[in-house]
Amino acid sequence: MNSYQANSSSPSNAQSDECVEALVRWRLADPAWLPSFQNLLDDVRTCIDMNAGPPLVLSALMSVLKSHPELASRARLLAEEARGSAAARIRKSNGNVVGFAQRLLNSLRPASPRI
Repeated sequence: MNSYQANSSSPSNAQSDECVEALVRWRLADPAWLPSFQNLLDDVRTCIDMNAGPPLVLSALMSVLKSHPELASRARLLAEEARGSAAARIRKSNGNVVGFAQRLLNSLRPASPRI
């Protein structure tokens, strides 16, 4: 087996990240798709990386929003769903609701007008 064959069967992290971002962008832009973080995570696991976790999808969501801010309203639904799921798990373990999903939600909130 040559080095190309070995490398082509397992994409690099950068290639995987680009694929996840493309999938997230495609889903968010599709008006027929009902936003669901769990469905998006399942899509990523099925199509790209079976070991992908919520942080990878949330990171891709942040990257997509930097270049496509018009998708923010749909992205907010996903972030809120992810935060709710994470909050439920965290409350069971230690009672704190912090993390990437919360930071993502904070970044999506419009800045308050200054008077």
